[in-house]
Amino acid sequence: MFKFLLKGLEEITPWGEGNQRYLHWFGLTDAWYWLDIEGVQLLRYSDEFLQKYLSQLPYVDYQLARLFWDFTGIVRDVLAPIPDEVFANIRTFENFEAYLDTLADWLEHEWDGTEEVYDRIYVPASQWVAQRRLDSSYLIGAPRIYFFRNGEQFYVRWIADFVDEQGVPMWQTAKGEYVVDFGTFVAGLQQSVRAFAGAMDKQVKLALDVPSDLIYIDRAKLLGNHEEFLREVEAYDDILSFVSDWADWEDVAAKITQIRWGG
Repeated sequence: MFKFLLKGLEEITPWGEGNQRYLHWFGLTDAWYWLDIEGVQLLRYSDEFLQKYLSQLPYVDYQLARLFWDFTGIVRDVLAPIPDEVFANIRTFENFEAYLDTLADWLEHEWDGTEEVYDRIYVPASQWVAQRRLDSSYLIGAPRIYFFRNGEQFYVRWIADFVDEQGVPMWQTAKGEYVVDFGTFVAGLQQSVRAFAGAMDKQVKLALDVPSDLIYIDRAKLLGNHEEFLREVEAYDDILSFVSDWADWEDVAAKITQIRWGG
């Protein structure tokens, strides 16, 4: 599901300048990465955009650790199933887009501007969606990618419709949805995490062999950071096998009704 190509050490731009250049664990995760969903590639730039602006592989060029940590930050919410009563509001992609519009419309036209009403009504009605959105705000024209579980069905939805001033689309696929069995999603996620860990094992070993007169690497800190990362990877199996849900779904459903119909 999460695909990547780590850059070779010679392709990674070190931090610092002159003889003060250095590399650390985060820097070594520099990569091209994307999401592959049954042949549909998310976080892939359009051919038109590449031709106009970029000369590189067609994928996001950033530190892969950012994607790993950002998804780790939402994974517990992503794993928690959304009850039918609430999921009915976004069951189809069209329902989903309409609900996002409803939330935006309420803020613009119905909200009285007070923090109390915002926290009491808008937060419960919107947070269950926002907590399942992958943070990609560090990207220009950031796509919105959401993950929802309803029962044993898992939904990946994306809205990546940014265009430049001349109408050139940034992303290859503007919007869509993929539905898969929950177990299949979990297996794919585990495979992606383990692949990242294996690739970083090799990357760290290569970095440790770099002569110190070429670039500074705090080897003890690098190994410590990598061991910490490997502990996070080991914990993933426990995270994926234990689903906890702290949402008050009854209150969420009530606030959705209030947002949509007033009262």
